[in-house]
Amino acid sequence: CYFSYLLYIGLYLVFLGNMNKDSYKVVKVSMEMIALILAIECIVKVWKMTVDNPGMPVLSAWYFLGWGLCNEAGILMCFSLPFIYIRLKDSKKLIDFFAVGIELAIVFVGMVLTTSRGTYLFGTLSLITLTIYTFITHKKKIYYLITIFGVLGITLLAIQIFIGLQEFIDAIIKYVFFNDMSDNGRFALFSKAVELWKANPLTTLLGCGWVAEIILTPTYWGTQVGYNVYHSTFFETLAVFGAFGIFNLIFHFYQKYKLFFKLEAKECAILFIGYLFVDLYGLIDNTYHFYYYMIPMIIVMCSLDTLSKKEIVENKLITNS
Repeated sequence: CYFSYLLYIGLYLVFLGNMNKDSYKVVKVSMEMIALILAIECIVKVWKMTVDNPGMPVLSAWYFLGWGLCNEAGILMCFSLPFIYIRLKDSKKLIDFFAVGIELAIVFVGMVLTTSRGTYLFGTLSLITLTIYTFITHKKKIYYLITIFGVLGITLLAIQIFIGLQEFIDAIIKYVFFNDMSDNGRFALFSKAVELWKANPLTTLLGCGWVAEIILTPTYWGTQVGYNVYHSTFFETLAVFGAFGIFNLIFHFYQKYKLFFKLEAKECAILFIGYLFVDLYGLIDNTYHFYYYMIPMIIVMCSLDTLSKKEIVENKLITNS
């Protein structure tokens, strides 16, 4: 498992060595598109499932997307969400607001269709906080209000026409929160992670390695032998990497959030808010250590690393003009 992180470091160095002052602009657009593509992927997948299984309740779907689970798509949409708000922050014309509004509506639908409780909770908190912050700091407040209320109104109207608002709420309660706010076995996983960590002095220091436990696990190709995952950034790190891993995780968080302060204040705040909620999400689900999360995060960090003080000052001048 330490070898896998050597590969991540290698990937970081490859991107860092091939990025330039324009890379962050490209990354911003790319991350924005990732959220949109993932949302469309979820929408198409659920639509195909309902066509193949007539009468299947939409929000009862739990599915694989080939590269990962629906809840992993939810995590990545939460990860990419701040970049949509960065574009919204920079919007000046009503047509720009309209375009971002359509994006937000599609991503919101995609997040709903993940049927992930973590996405519902932390994604909603992220959406609300980012919307309020961006509105407060935006100069075009009238356009902003038109966009947000327009998106909200059209989304609610579409739900009422195709599902019914009450039926929609009932379906969320029945199929997504059918266990209310139960831990869904997570506390048992956390306890097991601590037990493995405390097994002997070596595991306490360095952890048990990536394959700490072998279990049967559902995959895209059916149930297969795999390794146990502890559904928490902290407890996964503890079991797999031990005290050494926790120390490096803390150092990483410091470095990651410090990078945001290279940006102008509003953009820094949007990324800070977005990733704070994603990291809170990671306390109860898989984020860190998994390729679908690590690779996009490495690319974002590399693009921020390449920004020089001169380019940041220029970016501030452009934003404020």
